[in-house]
Amino acid sequence: MNLSRRVKDRLLRLTAVMFFLLLLEVAGYLFLSIQQKRQPRLFHLDINEYLAGISDETLRVSAELARKGNFYLPDPKLGWLRRESSQLSFPNDTTISTDSLGSRRIPGGSGPATISSFGNSFTEGLEVDDGETWQAYIARSTGRAVLNFGVSGYGPDQALLGLEARLGAGIRTQIVILAMVNENMNRIMNDFRLFYTYPVVDMFLAFKPMFVEENDSHKLMNFGPSDLTNRDQLRAAMVEASRYDAFYADRTERLSFPHTVNGLRFLLRHGVSPTVAWPGNSEAAKRRMSHILSRFLQNARRYDFKPVFLLLPENTQELRQRKGSDHPFLKSLVENPELDGLTYIDVVKALSGDNRNTYVPDFDFNRYNRVTHPSPYGNQAIAAVLVHTLELVSSEQ
Repeated sequence: MNLSRRVKDRLLRLTAVMFFLLLLEVAGYLFLSIQQKRQPRLFHLDINEYLAGISDETLRVSAELARKGNFYLPDPKLGWLRRESSQLSFPNDTTISTDSLGSRRIPGGSGPATISSFGNSFTEGLEVDDGETWQAYIARSTGRAVLNFGVSGYGPDQALLGLEARLGAGIRTQIVILAMVNENMNRIMNDFRLFYTYPVVDMFLAFKPMFVEENDSHKLMNFGPSDLTNRDQLRAAMVEASRYDAFYADRTERLSFPHTVNGLRFLLRHGVSPTVAWPGNSEAAKRRMSHILSRFLQNARRYDFKPVFLLLPENTQELRQRKGSDHPFLKSLVENPELDGLTYIDVVKALSGDNRNTYVPDFDFNRYNRVTHPSPYGNQAIAAVLVHTLELVSSEQ
């Protein structure tokens, strides 16, 4: 009887311990799940697991679309670019059309272009029609032909390289605008889109070039494989890209067994309510941006154009928050004597300050955005700031 009771007691204690450990695992899982929703940027992206989840058919169809029908083409130097002489329509009844140069069309535009613009979707004019971009409003108000080489998803580094490709192809304008929004500082620290956005996949297998610091300078590195259907090449490219990507480096946490151990590691590293610093605010990002602007200015001197660095509003919230103040660090960056000759226009400051009505009478913050990009009204406001600041006059005068 005593033996049987001892066995039962041990079984009960063992069961209690197992139950306690199970509770700890459940608690660890719930804690990590909550943290993953709050701070997804901290959680690890397993490259092998990600690639295993992509079927061969998906890779094949994606490559086929890129070759034949996709509006955005993979490019070994730029990461991706807009297809020349093509058209893409969106569910909101807007259309992006490109000419033979790959520039977005401006209805009614004619004659040799005097202004060209490079940047991301805020330069491209996502969410508005061809005739509603800020470049189109500049063209109509001044009579000057304008080229729009903005491409969705670009960072300032890609925009600069896109400019250099056009310069190499003999495309020249008197004024060249390199435009960005504040978020784009993060993009110059990223070389594979999913490392930045995971678990959200907004661009499929999107590798981009990146300037990497080396020996007090910066070298340009490219990571995309030559064959996007080759799994070995993809894996090697992602692994190589992960060595330099600031977002991948931050992804140290795992929602996996043992959840208790991983939860404790999370707590030790970040605490209960972590505040995650954005790589775009780092000193490394500022040095990288300074290099991009320096290279932009060098191109201006070599090809004899007026270089304009343009900071666009990201959204209505940013306009309300800035209240006419300077950007936290871009103004000091462009005031470096080495960048003498670069024209800097902060549209956020212009449209958020007390003198905003100088550019747009009775400017209405609430009309600036359509959804996530400027509305036709917002694009018209951007154009008004540029026309006023650059003193663009009608070519017919």
